[in-house]
Amino acid sequence: MIDLNKTLEIAIKIAEKAGDFVMKHHGTDLDIKTKKTENDLVTEIDKESQRIIISAIKEEFSDHGFIGEEASEENKLSESPYEWIIDPIDGTINFVRAREDFGINIALQEDGNLILGIMYLPMLNQMFTATKDGGAFLNGNPIKLRNTKNMMDAILCSNLTKRAKKDSNGILQISTPACASLHNYGCAAQEIARILLGHNDGVFFDGVGLWDVAPGALMVKEAGGDYFIDYENPGDVKCVASTSAIFEELKLFLEQSEMTA
Repeated sequence: MIDLNKTLEIAIKIAEKAGDFVMKHHGTDLDIKTKKTENDLVTEIDKESQRIIISAIKEEFSDHGFIGEEASEENKLSESPYEWIIDPIDGTINFVRAREDFGINIALQEDGNLILGIMYLPMLNQMFTATKDGGAFLNGNPIKLRNTKNMMDAILCSNLTKRAKKDSNGILQISTPACASLHNYGCAAQEIARILLGHNDGVFFDGVGLWDVAPGALMVKEAGGDYFIDYENPGDVKCVASTSAIFEELKLFLEQSEMTA
């Protein structure tokens, strides 16, 4: 059994260290490569940020396992019940354009259950943290979610292009729930952060990585909302996280939209 408060303190320092490294390269010329699709980008900064994070965690927890976005020797099965889930730069497509909406995600799960989460948005000086049954915080201050009335009162975010399907003419078609507005920022950390700031009300994703949503989903839960994560492959995840008033309806929409796709 680990001390969650102490572990969180360690993880915050690690996120800050990675953030300092990433910030040094923000707005510089980068060697950009693609992975699975043309919009699935990676740079050497992503890879080095993950190496920094994993190396620092291993100094403190040598037997823990890792699930990282970037291919790594550490991404393998571990006998430890503890696994760290890492996105070294969430929102790489924004980062390479020198935008501010990108983040560093770190989560910890025990026997598959999320127990700790960090989303660090260094350009915005926003450090979101949560531990299981310990609440959610922004820069040390407790988080309070918006009092959403219903779906028509809700601003939502989703990975729109990834969810879209081509019709017979090759035009992308996207199913959406009835809501006040629907956005896509290209960074799940930023999209979930908007819920935690009380600006937005929920997210629903299909085809994202576990590393994109794990820390933020826990934060939404600890702040009084709820989340649903479903996957067989950590690189292909379905997720809903929202204020409690719309959670069940939003989850049902995602389930039904996939059945009819």
